[in-house]
Amino acid sequence: MDPSNVPVVDLSSLFTSDTHTKHKTAYEIDLAFQNVGFLVISGHGVNELTIRNCGNSVRRYFDLPTENKMRVKQPSIDVIRGYIPFNSGALATTEDDSVATAPDLKESFNIGPLKQISENDVNLKMLRSPNLWPEQPLGLRSHWEQCYKELEDLGSTILHACALALGLPERWFEQHTDGHFSILSALHYPAQIENPKPGQLRAGA
Repeated sequence: MDPSNVPVVDLSSLFTSDTHTKHKTAYEIDLAFQNVGFLVISGHGVNELTIRNCGNSVRRYFDLPTENKMRVKQPSIDVIRGYIPFNSGALATTEDDSVATAPDLKESFNIGPLKQISENDVNLKMLRSPNLWPEQPLGLRSHWEQCYKELEDLGSTILHACALALGLPERWFEQHTDGHFSILSALHYPAQIENPKPGQLRAGA
């Protein structure tokens, strides 16, 4: 797809009380999702300093020795929390894959919802596991929690616009998304010191 064809939608009107401009923006989002399936947003309201602090703190984390990072290693393959080491997972793997998929050439740090929800379903428990926080670098937890909160609020705002586009009450989706398990991830792609294996990707999809 030509990148110039991806719609750019300014969300700033969604943070005002102007009903007319809110509906206009909701219509633009609706068109983008129907005709393209995704969009680029501007005027999203996420603080620039929040983004910078989140990025800088996790860069310092990735710079730590591997043994330090492994202290918050992902507890199991089904739980997307904490540190996932370099060369240890393959996003391109499928359940019916008859050929072993080469691991991705990346490492990552991941968190989920800040609000813990008790859940009896074992599968949902995995999706809602507690976050794992490294002791170093200092400030990483507070920066990441702030970023998660602001992105969570942004997601709610976009859903408000989707509700308006569908002719529903603005907050209609809130009752259906209160228990979400969205993941915030940082991916680090270290320089390659040797050629990748056949079919090996940075982040398979």
